[in-house]
Amino acid sequence: MFSLLFAISLKQGKVVIVLAGRYAGKKAIVVAAKAATKKRPYAHALIAGLIRSPRAVSKTMSKATIMRKSSIKVFVKNINAAHIMPTRYSATDIKLNDIVVPQKVENAGAGRDKIVARVRRTFSAKYIARGAKHSTGVQYFFQKLRF
Repeated sequence: MFSLLFAISLKQGKVVIVLAGRYAGKKAIVVAAKAATKKRPYAHALIAGLIRSPRAVSKTMSKATIMRKSSIKVFVKNINAAHIMPTRYSATDIKLNDIVVPQKVENAGAGRDKIVARVRRTFSAKYIARGAKHSTGVQYFFQKLRF
């Protein structure tokens, strides 16, 4: 039953909130969702999210201050589907399926670090180009979670 609901609600680009573990309370985007496998006998998803959200900026701030406050920190992780909560938002504007390859994320090391760096650059570029029209899912994703 759970895996059926999981398959329906966790589509690529869905904004989720991590409920457990090191990144509890952080927002993430689903890159790939998978049913139970032999290695992971539970429904799981590959997610890319924000450890540190960008801070508020105003027009009176200098360019250097805006760039410093717009800095973000990201994570890429495989996570049990029971430990994430899907939101009503989808960030389909942010394409991560070319950057985050599940086989490379499995291995710790330089390959994983490069993936995290590319995800950070992608998120930063999307956030800095916020003058352009974004979907509500992207706007929600970059806002700090208030609770």
